[in-house]
Amino acid sequence: MEYRSLGRAGVKVSQICLGTMMFGGPTNEEDSIRIIHRAIDAGINFLDTANVYNQGESERVVGKAMRSMRDEVVIATKVTGGMGDGVNQSGSSRYHIMMEVEASLKRLGTDRIDHIEVELLPFCRENGLGVVSYSPLARGVLAGKYLPGRPHPSGSRAARQDRRIYQTELRDESFEVAQELKPLAEVHGKTLTQFALAWVLANPIITSVIIGPRTMEQLKDNLGCLDCVLSQADEEAIDQLVSPGEHTGKGYNDPSYPVTGRPTGK
Repeated sequence: MEYRSLGRAGVKVSQICLGTMMFGGPTNEEDSIRIIHRAIDAGINFLDTANVYNQGESERVVGKAMRSMRDEVVIATKVTGGMGDGVNQSGSSRYHIMMEVEASLKRLGTDRIDHIEVELLPFCRENGLGVVSYSPLARGVLAGKYLPGRPHPSGSRAARQDRRIYQTELRDESFEVAQELKPLAEVHGKTLTQFALAWVLANPIITSVIIGPRTMEQLKDNLGCLDCVLSQADEEAIDQLVSPGEHTGKGYNDPSYPVTGRPTGK
């Protein structure tokens, strides 16, 4: 495992960050704790959670798993997401942030949270900010398991009616790109997930990449990215499939993070 400086914060984190969106929800508490401990044994010292993950259960499970080893890991969590229907129960107001930080501290059973700021890549490079990339597998699309015109695989996020994958990556154009990437991964003797993770880590601006395993098998597979080295030919082939700065398909806009353009009118 390689450890990288998180910008100029003076802390080093593993190049793989364990995302815990599934923990305390689709992945039960016992299995979640097993996965966390296995990840730490593999050298991961960086965990990512959020107050909205399973309505706080993810944070509670992470806190329980790390109770005896808090000083060995860097823990990141998030606010902004809605924790209720009240007008002050979401957003980035000082009131909501302070309220949710206190709640997160209690669930995590810790006295501190290691906050992370994530901004645009060029800005981060110029200003020495660490960058942590989330959803590097496009919520499972880059596992290559979704096929155009075919039923969604049993147990997948799409089959579970996950709202965010329907809003974002669940598009035939993305499925097609995933299938075209498979031969590139096979040249390296790697799964598509391992190849995709290695591509993110090959970006020199990236500090760490957040994986989100639901099972122990997925964690073991993800860790296989660490010895995958992409060539310049790989990079060029990927750029041919999806041009830098673009996405698959046309007209896509994430409703949670919309690009609205400049305002009009008075």
